[in-house]
Amino acid sequence: MEPGRGGGDVPDGLVLQAPTGLLEPFSREVAQRDREVVVSPLTTLIVAAGEARRSVNRETPLLEAEQAGRSWLGFDAVHTRVGGREGAVDSAVLHTLLLDAFDGLADRVAAEVGIQPGTTFNPPDLLALLVDDAFGPTPAGVFDGLGIDGPVELDAARTYGFSAATLQSELRDALDLLVVPTGPWSRLEPRDVSGLRTRLGCSAASSSPCDEASVDETPPQLVTIEPDPEADPSWPASASSASPGTTARAP
Repeated sequence: MEPGRGGGDVPDGLVLQAPTGLLEPFSREVAQRDREVVVSPLTTLIVAAGEARRSVNRETPLLEAEQAGRSWLGFDAVHTRVGGREGAVDSAVLHTLLLDAFDGLADRVAAEVGIQPGTTFNPPDLLALLVDDAFGPTPAGVFDGLGIDGPVELDAARTYGFSAATLQSELRDALDLLVVPTGPWSRLEPRDVSGLRTRLGCSAASSSPCDEASVDETPPQLVTIEPDPEADPSWPASASSASPGTTARAP
């Protein structure tokens, strides 16, 4: 499985999003007018959680979602570059590993309902269902398997019901398959992923999945990428086939 492998049609209405922070296009400070963000399935889930919280009038919905995301993952998915599989095991490498695991989770869900992985159910489809999960009204902004119209399910030969475990133990299991001796990430030692595995076991259904993390109080803006169904089917749509996340330069 190559990073960013997940092909397939992009579900109607699905866009990739990321909070960018407050930008000042005409500022003399380079850091304020020129900031790179990564736009990926992970950042899209963070934005979905924030926007769902906004719908129930939370005061700082995106800030809460960003803080929860950092606590859950152990790194900032918005500003941590997507790395390669080689070199020191830093946040960029773990970011790439986790995006590969997201692809693997889509394959696992497809297989569970009797769909051949990589055919009619792919990472974009998984993301669309998880976004629906985030917008479930009670409570809003959590990933607990309850969407806008009730339980979030994938129906085929069998039925898969989404739950809090989808982004917890099931995503962790998908990660574990990547680091086995025969897997594409076999170079990693158990100690390299122990912290990430522990954090994935925290409750992704909670507004603050793990311990509290520091948060930038700067009000966030949004950057959105609309996948082009006619373009290269790599995932995300704007990324090269060697990268599972798109780095976008905010205006």
